[in-house]
Amino acid sequence: MNLLETDVMIDVETLGVTANAVVLSIGAVAFRTSTKEILSEFEVIIDVESALEFGDVDASTLKWWMKQERVARDLVMSGETETEDAVYLFKDWYLSNTPSRVWGLGPSFDITLMERLFHFCDKEILWRPWQIRDVRTVIDIVSPLMSRPSKFEGTEHSAIDDARHQAIFTMDMLTLICERMK
Repeated sequence: MNLLETDVMIDVETLGVTANAVVLSIGAVAFRTSTKEILSEFEVIIDVESALEFGDVDASTLKWWMKQERVARDLVMSGETETEDAVYLFKDWYLSNTPSRVWGLGPSFDITLMERLFHFCDKEILWRPWQIRDVRTVIDIVSPLMSRPSKFEGTEHSAIDDARHQAIFTMDMLTLICERMK
């Protein structure tokens, strides 16, 4: 893995836990592990009525949202962007960063939901299968070597804040792996 290349971390906030869940917001950060820097950020909050046209709502997830901090609930419900527009905006941002890899927290959720949105909006998937990376796998491998994860900054369950945190933690883990291999 070339740590000089640009990676993108994606996080979505949803109204479900399946591959057919309603997507309410998309957060992403472009980052470079070699310099441990966030290069750019993307966030879009989708209009709830528009989002409901592209997925299913899970009652248990809706109940879960009601137990979250008010600021997170208000944020995820404040969207004014149509789903199709959100996908187009994400595509433009993603392509402007020319990433080598795309990361998600889990191999079959955030990335899978984004791919489903691309299909709904008649857009080509922006990455190839071999470019997809999973943060949880790296966590499982590296966590015994780390004292504790990076401190979370921002609002939990804000897609952009979650993506930023995951990117920082991933950079920390990959740096540790490289140092241990020396």
